[in-house]
Amino acid sequence: MSEAPAGSVLDELRALLGTWEGTPPLDAVERLGGWQCVVDGLRGAPDDPASVVLVRIAARCVPEGGQVATEAVPAIVDAVAAMESPAGFAESLNALLEAPAVLDVAAEQLADALLEQVGAFARVAAPNVREVSRAASALEAVTRLKVGGYGSPFGLFAALERFKAPMPKRVAAAIVRSVGTVVDHWPEAVSLVPVVERVAGLAQPSSAQVEGADPQDVASDASWVLANVALVQALRADTREDMLSDLELSVQYFGLGVGTYDRDDAKLLAPIVEAVAGLVRAGGTAGGAALDEILPTAQGVKELVERQARIDLGLSGLNHWYADVKRQASAAWVMLIEDLGNARKQLSQAAFYRPEAAIDDLLQVYRASRSVEVVRREDDFNGVLTVVQPIIETGFASNMAFLSNLSIYATELTERIERADDEDRPALVEQQCVAEQVLAEARTILDRGGTPGKDGGGAATTPLPPQLENIFGSDPEAAAEISALLPATIEQLVRAVENTGIARRVNLQEDRVLTTLQGALSASPDYVGQVKDAVDEVILQMVRFVGSRQNAQKNRRPYLFDPNADEAALHDDLFDYLWSALGQIVDIEVPQIGGGRVDLRVKYASFSIYLEVKVDDTKKALSEKGAYLNQAATYQATDVRIGFVVALRTRAYPTGGAHPHLTSLFTHAVVDVEGDEQPRQLVLVDVPGNRSSPAAKKAKT
Repeated sequence: MSEAPAGSVLDELRALLGTWEGTPPLDAVERLGGWQCVVDGLRGAPDDPASVVLVRIAARCVPEGGQVATEAVPAIVDAVAAMESPAGFAESLNALLEAPAVLDVAAEQLADALLEQVGAFARVAAPNVREVSRAASALEAVTRLKVGGYGSPFGLFAALERFKAPMPKRVAAAIVRSVGTVVDHWPEAVSLVPVVERVAGLAQPSSAQVEGADPQDVASDASWVLANVALVQALRADTREDMLSDLELSVQYFGLGVGTYDRDDAKLLAPIVEAVAGLVRAGGTAGGAALDEILPTAQGVKELVERQARIDLGLSGLNHWYADVKRQASAAWVMLIEDLGNARKQLSQAAFYRPEAAIDDLLQVYRASRSVEVVRREDDFNGVLTVVQPIIETGFASNMAFLSNLSIYATELTERIERADDEDRPALVEQQCVAEQVLAEARTILDRGGTPGKDGGGAATTPLPPQLENIFGSDPEAAAEISALLPATIEQLVRAVENTGIARRVNLQEDRVLTTLQGALSASPDYVGQVKDAVDEVILQMVRFVGSRQNAQKNRRPYLFDPNADEAALHDDLFDYLWSALGQIVDIEVPQIGGGRVDLRVKYASFSIYLEVKVDDTKKALSEKGAYLNQAATYQATDVRIGFVVALRTRAYPTGGAHPHLTSLFTHAVVDVEGDEQPRQLVLVDVPGNRSSPAAKKAKT
């Protein structure tokens, strides 16, 4: 095909835009003359304002464009990289980052082009405004790509290390935020902290200052990022002493943000981190008099709640990858603030208060408030961007969080024993005895200090689950004592404690799934009253189950990483989870239901909810699996007409890609049954399998 004049393609686009209502049609590229015409138009006039619209159309139409569209993607990426208009460049980059079909083909090409531009900018002594803006956009975009799982991050680390002196405001802010983000997601990136210090004028520059740079322009942002870097280092620390040192450094930086820059976010976090540091400093059995000085007053707690509400309101309507998701921290903040308030109340009832609950809360707040929206993984443009949380998997804070949830679970066991009948009570009493013993031994070890993990000098007779190994590995004698307990009871205890931690948190993503499914199920006449409450509870537990398994490591849930996993692995895991969450109302392999045997039943007084469990090695959507749907619908023949299909998907999602977003794993289907006036309703749940660890993710080419 001969090249089309760029002006004619863009002129045709301007004419067509006036005839389209809302979103351009999916055949827009064909109406413009085809993919070669799109490429020619972008190459010929990349800085024409209409080129941005053309990039958006092209990105949206790639999935329907077939091989011709796929072959055009590299040229489109090159055209975007060549744009000189700062606004057009930034908008076009966003369009590419929100187009999974584009990234599937050219993510690595795009990242390489952006890194080259960032590196070139670092060598410019007197950049103009356009160069500054384009470099900032390029750095933010490549950060999103790398955090989103496209390729190794080390090229980004190298690009950031080139900045050795204060930079103009726009690019300096991008540098500071990029460093803060990569430290959250790769612990080794903490070596980039000097970059922030040099850019913000907090350390001696190692190269000449760039013309037009004023370190004070980003000093406020730098104080916030450095405070959070110290905080995440505290949450990753192996020992109480290391954690305390990093918490104190974090408090210093937050104090700078409050005293010098009057930052509202620092005003919120500073007293919280200071209180947690005080709890850690005071030790595991801090007395009431000491805590009276550490913990916020009742009025102080009220002010923290009001401050968080104001920050959320101020963020409302923002659409920025770095800031918008801070609203997701609301539930975690409320939990933390309430726990601190309860700590003060407890001073009048007990001689001491243990810090593990507050440390667990701080861990959850950090994960939520430091999440970032990176790239879109679904072709549905009404969906959400992938939300990636900081990686904090081991360390003193993680152990304290486990301890907090174990304490809560032990209390719940006491309450369940009081309500249990004679048949169930002995098993619960046994579980409580094990829980109390593990809790007491773990507190002794963590209060004493020491580096988590194996410390030599002996070995447990039976391997402990990883979470207990993290705590008891430094004390072989205690590890041997715990491992001598019933292995099955220990495994059940760990599962229940993990589920207790999940159940304490209700986040915005869970609410989004529940709200969507509630709207879909509202057409069912059965979805009212007690049935609705029960279905909502099962949905919420399923969301939490899938969310926890999305975060699970291979050593905890190996079947999720096994391409040949069988149905029994998911079946048993889900039963254990639901039983620990809902208790004895959950049955497994129940016969005589719809003429067959149902996998799982949640039995209420006057009705039951059935869950059919599958392992599926196809790429078809569950809604297209007619046999699954009909089987699940059959179990509803004599009960409420709402059920679940839960499938372990071993081929539906790329092994080397980032995990699909939680909200995309829950869908709804309707099954019409001949002769019935009302259709059967099904909640469809994907459990991604055949996964790889984050470190094993590869760039898509």
